[in-house]
Amino acid sequence: MTAIQEEMKEFYITIISSIHPTVMYNLIRIVENRLHSRQGKYTKLTIRISSPGGIIYHAITACRYLAKTGLEIHTHAFSTVASASVLLYCLGHKRFAAPHTHFNLHPSHFTGVNMPLEIPQLREQLHSLETGQEEAITILSKATGQSISEITDAVTQYRTFNTDEAKNYGLIHEVTDNPFSTEGAETYLLGEYDPPLPVPASSFASLLDPFSTDRPYDPSSGLAMMYAHAVADTNAKEAVRRQQNRQFAIQQQQVVQNTNFGIPLAQWSPTFLY
Repeated sequence: MTAIQEEMKEFYITIISSIHPTVMYNLIRIVENRLHSRQGKYTKLTIRISSPGGIIYHAITACRYLAKTGLEIHTHAFSTVASASVLLYCLGHKRFAAPHTHFNLHPSHFTGVNMPLEIPQLREQLHSLETGQEEAITILSKATGQSISEITDAVTQYRTFNTDEAKNYGLIHEVTDNPFSTEGAETYLLGEYDPPLPVPASSFASLLDPFSTDRPYDPSSGLAMMYAHAVADTNAKEAVRRQQNRQFAIQQQQVVQNTNFGIPLAQWSPTFLY
């Protein structure tokens, strides 16, 4: 292998899940292994992402780590990129998106916990939420060139962008029909499972057929079915989590109603991540 080939060594990571601790751990683990690989020097990473969002702290941790690696990072969005996953997408020095991709921003939320929280703990949680949201807004502002106040408004107003709007806003650098050419590079698929799944580069055609104008979509292909099962599994887990949160909220409201806290029930309004 020549020195030029070593300098051009690159790898791809595709994320089709929420920003989950396991997913971010595997992302960092793959990058760390490639940076210390004996097979040559890796200088470029491409992250392909479709995600409903997730835990902002894990997204920020991954962004901090990746920003210090010295890798040239490209990001490619497809389908939907929302919430915390937008931070990961904005890490790209070059940012691409497939047509009809949507981006969504919203304020940080506090998910329900199955334990009572005292006022100091609630204040600590609120401070943590505010700190995380401020850092997220700063990341988005630097990536897009928009002011802090403009990004704050977009976040608090739950803004959704289509590809044209996202490009005008500075989120996307280029909209492309086929941003997924790997040409034999190392490719990994990350979901909410462990370990990460290595995938032959050619297999991504089946997953990305919906964005192609020259190849019919084959819903029975292996990777397409894997993606469909992953989406179904995520949706099922999400439905269960929402129901648990609603039940927890009802239980806590009953506790407050039956306890003389001196606080009107109407003023007790915990916020959950839906």
